Parts: sequence; structure tokens; C-alpha cells
Amino acid sequence: MAGASQTVTPGATVTLDGNQSNDPDGDTLNYQWTQILGPVVTLDDPTAAVTTFTAPDVTSSTLLRFDLTVTDPLGLTDTSTTGITVTQAGDSGGGLGSSGGGSLGFLTLCVLLLLAGRNRAPGRAPTELSIRTDRV
Repeated sequence: MAGASQTVTPGATVTLDGNQSNDPDGDTLNYQWTQILGPVVTLDDPTAAVTTFTAPDVTSSTLLRFDLTVTDPLGLTDTSTTGITVTQAGDSGGGLGSSGGGSLGFLTLCVLLLLAGRNRAPGRAPTELSIRTDRV
């Protein structure tokens, strides 16, 4: 297992921990960490169960993804993925695709409320309103 997702700031030391990986037969496992998304970072030891790297400088919230592939002596493998989000200090994460609403979310809400109120004017039937937010 590649461990839980983390949120860090630039310059932080990030630990990727695969120690939860195990083999049902108790065999020794070989580990291979591979970065699959985000600005390239250097892993201290990509073949260790636990490795570290320094979070890169970013201008906005940035996702890094890592695969951990474990292999037993018989060549059986399993892969797990973890994500590391690097944010600027004080970044509320309010941009598109984030958990915060930000100014765009507020503007969208205002427009929807105006439209919903307009549809309730005398003599008009109410309109069904549905709001869907997709999280990344």
C-alpha cells in the first residue's frame, strides 16, 4: 500500500510510506516508487519501502501522484497509488477543481439564486433547480 494522500507546502520533506504492504506467504518484498503525475521530484531511494522527497515550488495547488509497485520473489506484483497535493502557504485551495468555492463558486451561486428568484415571479411556474459540483 502506498499510504494516505497528503497536503504539504513547497520545501516540505514528504515521506512516501509503503510499510503497510505485505505478502501472504511472509516473503520479502521488493519496492519500486514511480512518479506518474506532477512536476518531477527526486526520490531519495525509489526502491525502498519508505522514501522521501522535497516538495517542489508551485504557483498554485499542484497534485503529484506516485505508484508503488511491490514484487515478491515469485514475481507476483501489486501496485498502489497515492497523491500529494502541494499548496502555497496560506492557499485556501479555492480554485477550480478544489474543495473550496472561491470567487467563481460565489459568482455561480449568485447567478443561480437570481435565476431561481426570477422563475418565481407572479404568474410563472417554478423551475426545478439542480446544482452539481464535481470534486477532483
